[in-house]
Amino acid sequence: MSKKTIAAILLFFLCAADTTIIPLQTRRSTSLTTPNGVFDLDQAVVHSVATRNKHRRNLLNWRKNTGLGGPLSQSSKITAPALIPGKILERRQIEPLSDVANNSLWPGIISVGTPAQQFVVDFDTGSSDLWVVSSDCQSDICSVPGRSRYNVLASSTAEKQDNQTFSINYAVSGPVYKDTVCVAGVTVTGQSFGAATTLSVDFSDIPLDGILGLAFPAFNSFNETPVFNLAYEQHKVKANQFGLFLAGNGSELFLGGVDSSKFKGEVDLGFWALNNTGAKVAGEEVVSDIVAVVDSGTNVVYGPPADVATLHEKVPGADLFMVEEGSSLYSFPCESVPSIAFSWGGKDWAIPTTTMSQGLTEEGSSQCIGAVVGLDTGLGDNVWVLGDPWMRGLYSVFDFDKEAMGFATLK
Repeated sequence: MSKKTIAAILLFFLCAADTTIIPLQTRRSTSLTTPNGVFDLDQAVVHSVATRNKHRRNLLNWRKNTGLGGPLSQSSKITAPALIPGKILERRQIEPLSDVANNSLWPGIISVGTPAQQFVVDFDTGSSDLWVVSSDCQSDICSVPGRSRYNVLASSTAEKQDNQTFSINYAVSGPVYKDTVCVAGVTVTGQSFGAATTLSVDFSDIPLDGILGLAFPAFNSFNETPVFNLAYEQHKVKANQFGLFLAGNGSELFLGGVDSSKFKGEVDLGFWALNNTGAKVAGEEVVSDIVAVVDSGTNVVYGPPADVATLHEKVPGADLFMVEEGSSLYSFPCESVPSIAFSWGGKDWAIPTTTMSQGLTEEGSSQCIGAVVGLDTGLGDNVWVLGDPWMRGLYSVFDFDKEAMGFATLK
């Protein structure tokens, strides 16, 4: 029996059962490291470009959907779209970058349509859109072996939204449909989503069929209700919150509550954006008054370049590795991993030492590239984006009723 057949059988039982847990596939513990242990600068630049464009899109959608300014800071700004430098594109044409998705995405299985069509999607707390690849996309990128494509003609519950299309600036576009969607044991009807008829070359080596966003509805590109929020409106989950556990093994998304088997003590809840956060090195606060965004689709921790420079001044042996396309990269002695934490709610939440290194500066070097990177995301002068390296050290809870986010200590 093939892996795909086994996955289809598993999906059937998940959607038929009364469960709210969806397992997330495992990925390597490092984020931007080549097989020989060296930091992959090209991949880091590509990821920085994608992160800037994602949050640029979020700001545009927020302003369009709410009529308000920036959701996090008065200093947020809409910048020009970030572009991958030509020299990197040329190198990618010679030898395409591989494993882009393995280290920045958390894939799981969903279904769309009636009967159910299975897709592997990334669950992303930094966006609000659902899209999958369409069978109408006939390019080589859409047709890579193992990639599933949505066939609207095969679904009895599909409804095309007249004159409505989507285009996301990390290079996917196509028409918008409504159909039945199942995530774990949660099934929603009339869910708006994009059926991608074009994919950029960046998806050539990414083993995904789409992305399912879990952020606020105001960030949605279609100005429609995202999957989880629609599930709550349709009374398919008990609580308007979800829990996220990211680890080397056993990662999971828990819909409609939390999985108390994954953490100990209480969940400390606060505003969705963490205000009055401080950055600490070895227990000493070095940057204060931070507004922090938690983004599972980001494989490093990004902060304003000046703040990140201040932080690394307190890290023994730290050096500025290079500034590339607006990203300030720092190194530290591999044998002396720094203790970096973010304080909030009276507690310090540290980046695990196992996720701090992003690889050697070069083969044979004793210096490692750190997981804290300087980057102007456009979100605001004091806004940081806390990504995967930080999230692996705790259990995360997102509560829409309270517009709050909370954390608990792992068991």
